[in-house]
Amino acid sequence: MKILAAGGGSGGHVIPVVAVFKELLAGDKNGSIEIRFWCDKKFRPQAEKIIKNEFGDKIKVDSILSGKLRRYNHLTFWQHFTVPSVLWGNFIDFFKNVFGLFQSLFKLIFWRPDVIFCKGGFVCVPIGIAAWILRIPVVIHDSDAHPGLANRILAKFAKKIATGAPLEYYNYPKEISSYIGIPVMEEYHIYTKEQQKALKKELGFSVKKPLVLVTGGGLGATRMNNATVEELPKLTKHTQVVLISGTNQYDELKKNSQLNDFYLYGFIAKDMWRYLAAADLVVARAGATSFLAE
Repeated sequence: MKILAAGGGSGGHVIPVVAVFKELLAGDKNGSIEIRFWCDKKFRPQAEKIIKNEFGDKIKVDSILSGKLRRYNHLTFWQHFTVPSVLWGNFIDFFKNVFGLFQSLFKLIFWRPDVIFCKGGFVCVPIGIAAWILRIPVVIHDSDAHPGLANRILAKFAKKIATGAPLEYYNYPKEISSYIGIPVMEEYHIYTKEQQKALKKELGFSVKKPLVLVTGGGLGATRMNNATVEELPKLTKHTQVVLISGTNQYDELKKNSQLNDFYLYGFIAKDMWRYLAAADLVVARAGATSFLAE
């Protein structure tokens, strides 16, 4: 059986997909399942790190060109057509999606999966439409209580829809929708104080001071990063601070990495659960699975 999973490529999309992959492979006693993951080009390096750390070279990661539709609450409908950066961005991304559709068609013709699992993100739109054209079943999973535009479009082509929140929060067709929650790896559970201390030691942290973990997601959150660095002299008097800055700002923040009790990471691709379980406090930007991970 061939299974394709697709998603934006950020941790919020990839981590639940990894949990699904693990369950599928655990039940595949004959080695008959072939799995691939496709994501947005921008997130491919990040997704490859996560997938490779979990599965080695068993699961191939590929990218599809896609773009988003910019819609801003502070702009009126007509202003979206008069603000150059918005208009030009949407114009360029429209053609990215058209190219992504033909790219998806070409790839799906030469490697035709039995089902496609879409986790969200605009990259799933050209993939989902291509799947509909080729009559390949699509299953979508929506982690958000308020569905994004991509999943609302994909719902028109989906055979099955799974949701992270109860169905009353969605307008999806009830006859094909099921509330299943958000897939998680078995490592994400409540840890005892003794287990937390053991993980602190394993990761090289002191057990004598509280550990605060700050994360803004795979690409990072500039305001969170800057606020954390600004308060470091005060914070490190009483705590150890782990800042997962995201890849975009990592080099800029490295100059602060020599401070005592401050640990800077651009991205943690392997065993993120260890850091979360070791922390006494987690400060995180809201995302598709951030509440779940905490």
